[in-house]
Amino acid sequence: MTIAAATRLWGIDWGLPFLYHPDEPNDMARTLTMLQTGDPNPHWFHYGSLMFYVYGAGLLLAGAGRSVLGWGEGVTTAELPVQIANATGILADPWTLLVARVISMLLSVATVALIFLIVRRLTNRAWPSALAALLFAIGPVAVSEGRLYTPNTLTALLSAAAIWAAIDIYEKGRVRDYVLAGALVGLAAGTKYNAALVGVTVLVAHHLRGRTGSTTWSRGPLVAIYSSFVLFAISTPFALFDASTFLSDVGFELVHYSSGHVGREGGVVVYLAVLAVSFSIGLAFVPFALMDRALRPATIIAGSFAVGYVAFLSLFQATFERNLLPALPAFCIVVGLGVHAYGNRGEGATSRVGVILLSVVMLAVAGVGLAADRLQLEDREPARQWIRENLPEDAVIIVEGYSPWVDPGTYRVVTVEYVAEAEMTDGWDYILISEEGSGRFEADSDLYPIQVAALESLRDSSCLVKDFSGVVEIRRQDCA
Repeated sequence: MTIAAATRLWGIDWGLPFLYHPDEPNDMARTLTMLQTGDPNPHWFHYGSLMFYVYGAGLLLAGAGRSVLGWGEGVTTAELPVQIANATGILADPWTLLVARVISMLLSVATVALIFLIVRRLTNRAWPSALAALLFAIGPVAVSEGRLYTPNTLTALLSAAAIWAAIDIYEKGRVRDYVLAGALVGLAAGTKYNAALVGVTVLVAHHLRGRTGSTTWSRGPLVAIYSSFVLFAISTPFALFDASTFLSDVGFELVHYSSGHVGREGGVVVYLAVLAVSFSIGLAFVPFALMDRALRPATIIAGSFAVGYVAFLSLFQATFERNLLPALPAFCIVVGLGVHAYGNRGEGATSRVGVILLSVVMLAVAGVGLAADRLQLEDREPARQWIRENLPEDAVIIVEGYSPWVDPGTYRVVTVEYVAEAEMTDGWDYILISEEGSGRFEADSDLYPIQVAALESLRDSSCLVKDFSGVVEIRRQDCA
């Protein structure tokens, strides 16, 4: 848990007070608006509402603490984020986002602890439990999301808890086990809708228990389904009371993911690459858990969600690595069980040394992936400072998404979504071409020849002023 906290604290203040993530400014603005207006309806349902309520409660407590300690006002006077373009904004009260990121860190550390407890429960051994937990503690995607204000970390925790409850269904089969498992499925879906797929663990656990002859109670899955719907309704109540907005937003996301997202395509290949970095050779040992009679049921329960979830994500064109997070605890669990089962097949010191070496290789690959991910975290501060110190005040600057912050009080800012797709006219002095903005077209030039040609034409008709590699290219229209 200490390692998990340390890896997430490293970079937890990324960018502040500037906002350089595409989702954090919107999530924070909605949370603060709900707290300041007293309106519990987020009026936005691209994912469930539970995150707003959980993080909102944390912000209220933190704000009250600030007031008591004399550090300033609470959330009622906190200013909302200001954005000039997508993933380019500023927050006058950065403590609010820092609190939200700390909540994410705590939830992610709790997920690490839960993975350890699940594997320890199944193996009664500390080392495979620690290995499984460490894989999540240093996994690149788990770490990067574990220090951001997004719903993914909360979803991962609830998905892991649902797996625990599903194992209870297999082992005990009590009514309360079905109720609890269904409730956790509903709450997971209340953070991100696709996490409802963790409900497959309930059905698999019920089926496996029935095959042992240990249960004849056929209404268990129905109880779990009812429980999941009730808890989903509690976590996202305005899906019912503001159904038109809910259906519209959900429909938008279905179209969005089906039609693709610029620079975020690749499907199953991208997801498999993430899994290869996170678990490397560990996935090859899962079959040993399936061959172990004692571990087979839990492996099938957790694995059904892990494999099914990746298969589901791969159906869509839009590909975001962070969407894997709900299934990563399940992968950690089955890998931990697999390595444990493999170790049990051998005898003596040679077997123990072999298992230790396997564990070291897995952790080393994941650690290298984490270090590479952290080193690639773009730093826009040098570019922001250079713009402020070198470009003349009142200049007209065209800014696209993922650019460094440009003060609209100092410059005349013109915002476009992507420079590569904008209709360029005269009347501007400088233009910012960001790596994560129009640069994504050049990364897949075969898919976007029109946009790449537009960028080449723009470069031919303008002059390079400054290039911050991997961040932004600053160009001037007047080359005299």
